[in-house]
Amino acid sequence: RFRHRMRRARVDMFLTFVRTTCARPLAPAERLTHAEATPRRLKLDSSQSATTTSFPSRTRGFALRTRAQANADDVSEVPRKKTRADVFESLKNQPLSGTKYKSTGAFQQTRVDDAKAQIVRFLEYKPRTRKELFDKLTIDKGYEAEDANEALDAMQRAGVQSDAAYAEAFARYKWRNSRWAAWRVRGALRQKGVDDRDIDLGFGPVFAEGGAIKIDLFEDDEDDDEDDDDVELDDAQLDTIMTLEQELESDSWRDYAKAGRLIDLLRAANLRERCRTARERYNEAFAMDEARWSAWIQDELANKTTGTKRERHTRCDELFARAIEECGRTSVRLHMGRSRNAMELEADESDRRALYETATAGPGMNFNDGHLIWQAYRAFELSWAASETQKVRVKALYLRQLKIPQAQSQATLEAAKTWAADAGLHNADAAFHEAYAVGNAAKVLREPYEARLLAVTSSHEGDAKLLRAYATYIDFEMASGSPDRVVHLYERALSSLPYVAELWRDYVLYVWSISFKSAEAASRTLMLRAVRMCPSSVLWKSVLELESSYDLYTHALRTKFRDPNDYGAVLTKVLTQCVRLDDWAKASGCVTFGFEQMAKDYSPNIMAAAAIHVLKELVDYALMKDHKTTVASFIDAVFAQLAERAPFKTAAEFVILRTDTSRLIKKTQKEVLDLYDVALQRGTVEPVGLSKKTVDEETRRLAGTAMLLKAKARYLSTFAPKKVRRFQRKDQRYGRCAAVRVKTRV
Repeated sequence: RFRHRMRRARVDMFLTFVRTTCARPLAPAERLTHAEATPRRLKLDSSQSATTTSFPSRTRGFALRTRAQANADDVSEVPRKKTRADVFESLKNQPLSGTKYKSTGAFQQTRVDDAKAQIVRFLEYKPRTRKELFDKLTIDKGYEAEDANEALDAMQRAGVQSDAAYAEAFARYKWRNSRWAAWRVRGALRQKGVDDRDIDLGFGPVFAEGGAIKIDLFEDDEDDDEDDDDVELDDAQLDTIMTLEQELESDSWRDYAKAGRLIDLLRAANLRERCRTARERYNEAFAMDEARWSAWIQDELANKTTGTKRERHTRCDELFARAIEECGRTSVRLHMGRSRNAMELEADESDRRALYETATAGPGMNFNDGHLIWQAYRAFELSWAASETQKVRVKALYLRQLKIPQAQSQATLEAAKTWAADAGLHNADAAFHEAYAVGNAAKVLREPYEARLLAVTSSHEGDAKLLRAYATYIDFEMASGSPDRVVHLYERALSSLPYVAELWRDYVLYVWSISFKSAEAASRTLMLRAVRMCPSSVLWKSVLELESSYDLYTHALRTKFRDPNDYGAVLTKVLTQCVRLDDWAKASGCVTFGFEQMAKDYSPNIMAAAAIHVLKELVDYALMKDHKTTVASFIDAVFAQLAERAPFKTAAEFVILRTDTSRLIKKTQKEVLDLYDVALQRGTVEPVGLSKKTVDEETRRLAGTAMLLKAKARYLSTFAPKKVRRFQRKDQRYGRCAAVRVKTRV
């Protein structure tokens, strides 16, 4: 109910803003009528009454004649009434800045407006009394008492906050959970600053006369179970949640560590709607592991206020499908959960059988826990009426499972023989023993590798040893020639080591080698999975080799890397792809966007060093194109765009790279020297390799000036006279010959 009231209040505020914005300004005649000419608008003195109004210095006739004359003058000045088409035509090309537009300041945000927005943010997390909100505004946020009271009055008039509604919800909560009497609830509300009149209004629906509880109070009231937990939240926890949300929104949800922490805090605070939104935003950028998917599904099933039971299970089925596709292809837990959820949805027999078949091809091949999938599959088949078809299917399931190397193969054989005896299939034992022999032989070969994995996992020896154990096991499976088992083992390894880029890369190469005609599509899908789970520069460069879409470029450049060189490598790959496709506009946009992201994530010196390396790679690749004029204009535009931005404006390496590139794109000597002179006259150029913490500013600028002078002298030396250069070459040639003679004699 509180959320519904907030929605209504936000709608009312929006409609008020629209009405105020769209109001037609008064014409000059109307302004005169409202300001001066209308007697009813005159202010009354304290000694005057509304019936005996006198005009201080004018008679009534004089005032009316003045008003009539003013109206006639204004009407003659006011143009004809404009139609909507005329208004749109006049405003179409009118600028919003400059001399033609002057802001009236009518809609400038005040401290009261800021306080109102802060109140809405406070109430989004839990209900609060007026006194609590006043203390939060004045003490925690630093608002003046007058501004806080004015904002609170406006919010109460809009129905956003009410102490009476708070008293009612608090009374319900305390009586249901702690069986507090009316006098005790009243005392607690007084401590929270609630007035007795609001307490009486809130107690009306809850307590009868004399403090007795009303009998029909909690019938069909399931909504309160979800909202009551919000009452007792800690303020420090809520402040942490609000801070994390603001930081993630400003960073476009690129920090997976902060996003994971926010999800944990929202789940602990029982803010389920916000937690669901945070999970969706997190999953748009990153992949979630099995634990987070399981927690999400459990919360959806436990939330009884978001729809009927069937709607909740339908939503959970979608989450199960996403979780299995993303990280749980070998997860017994997720596949079993989806099968049980399908049973709750009363799915068709064929649909449920298809789910079990998918599970047998994935976690059903697991050496330790795969037997659970087969047991559930057989239980599903045995749940139908007994028939010959059922016997055939169950026998086929036993035979398929016995051929798979599993730790419980002996127990499976005994269960198969018992079932065959009960079903009257006395000739099935020979087939069971034959299938068991095949599976047991494969089991004996794999037991040492499984034992090694179990030992490393249980002893927590580290990811390096676990990766080595999986690599040895994968090599064995490749030698055995079973692609399904190799793929299954790669999936098992990635479920334990999802952030190892080399493992993902080897998996992609293997899928490429076995997919033949569908190799490109399968590898592309797998690589997109990989960069969501492990956003490594190595993986991103491989993905960009297979895909060349602007959305993918944007996704790659939005990824946050710890090392700026990794981000630079991805940006270089994106730019070379754009240049290869002759898409110069897209390349220019990627340069701007990529450098802006680098400026946000890294320190200026580190960012400048990585960015200059990217520019070098871009120039080298672009100069290999045939369109020399287009390339020259593109490179010149890129450098001109970056020249006045920090930290390029003060980077000596950037100035040197720009001048060297200008020489390569056939700029005149005067233009190149002007670039040097402008940088030298500025006097603020520094090497990006010198730290600002350890080297003072004067030393850094002297070093930058020296670098520029050396580069300028080297450039001027290329314009020496031809005779001098020929003599220099002759002297160098003579010196080399003399050196060779001396060396030969020795």
